[in-house]
Amino acid sequence: MKCFIKIFLIFFIVISPIFGKAQFLDSLKSFVSHKPRVAFRFDSKTTFISTSGVSIWGLNLGLDFNNKLKSGLGFYFLRSRLHKQQRISREFFPDTSVDSRLFVYYGGIFAEYVFFQNEKWEMCFPLQVGFGSSWYRYDVSGRLYDRDKHFIALYEANISAQYKILWWLGVGAGIGYRLMIVNNSAIEENFNAPIYTIKTKLFFGDIYRKFFPKEEKKIE
Repeated sequence: MKCFIKIFLIFFIVISPIFGKAQFLDSLKSFVSHKPRVAFRFDSKTTFISTSGVSIWGLNLGLDFNNKLKSGLGFYFLRSRLHKQQRISREFFPDTSVDSRLFVYYGGIFAEYVFFQNEKWEMCFPLQVGFGSSWYRYDVSGRLYDRDKHFIALYEANISAQYKILWWLGVGAGIGYRLMIVNNSAIEENFNAPIYTIKTKLFFGDIYRKFFPKEEKKIE
């Protein structure tokens, strides 16, 4: 498993500049020449923190250039509840073990490049750089306290595929890796981990165009 992760990480680090120089930059002018559409979506990822499987949810808002390039801003948070017993020492409650919950929030910039597309299949290469915080929160006598809250920065690279089952419905899956650029050293958990995605997609654009077709302008 460790060997696979290392190979996978090296692959993305090496291949991202290749996409940028060889294929992506050659097509960039063609993509941005089209009028972009606003793209909004809910995103869900399955990953690991240390040995615990967790879910991370997020929202993305950006621009879609001709269904080939998407870029914008995203906001994510740890949806799963991870708890651990921690010892605290306060004047009013000295040397006590409390149940603490882990919190992770981050936002950042994402880019998604579609490198293969036909009537049924779509394959893309999403990248994201995120900035945020992680910390533990615990309750003492009905009052919440935060501890070990520090800045974090991370890099995520993925490759995903999507299949169009029906004209209005698709399914997809992806695999990637999260690498911490700046980690919270006060927290023992390991945040460097693989990322897995399984999703369904409704093609709202196709649905809208089917039920609300544009009227062709007549030339007199």
